[in-house]
Amino acid sequence: MEVYPDRIIVKSPGKPVSPITIEAMKNFTATSYSRNKKLTFIFNEMEYMEESALGMDTFKSLRDKYELPLPIVDFDGSNVVVTFARTVDAVRSSIKLDLQELSKSELEAFEVYRDRKEHSKSELAEYTGLPQRTVERYLKKFVDLGLLIKTGSGPSTKYLLNE
Repeated sequence: MEVYPDRIIVKSPGKPVSPITIEAMKNFTATSYSRNKKLTFIFNEMEYMEESALGMDTFKSLRDKYELPLPIVDFDGSNVVVTFARTVDAVRSSIKLDLQELSKSELEAFEVYRDRKEHSKSELAEYTGLPQRTVERYLKKFVDLGLLIKTGSGPSTKYLLNE
């Protein structure tokens, strides 16, 4: 575990245990699976951890509940690395996408797409509270920078994180 003023990084040695994949972890859809069921049971009894499979839901809830960016999940070749950024600016230095050209408000708006789901222009406007014209400008910039992929056309247009 590494603690910095703007983020906390947790490293877990090895790849995720099958059937869990890095992609499922990045999408916050991974199911709960314990490598050591006895240890999990003991830590649960000691109230050091939960056995209730709430981890991914807890990760997703950080954005709304505490106004924190979504955690960044990655695999560095030998460790699963989960970065809990305390600010959207900390995401800029922690994520593999090139976010240097985004302003703080653009970065905050871009955060909605880090859940790896498709979102429409109106959903982004609702999430951010920004005017439609501002959202349109942001989305164009995100697509032009290669951060998002545009799918569909007209009212059914959606935008998805480009990885």
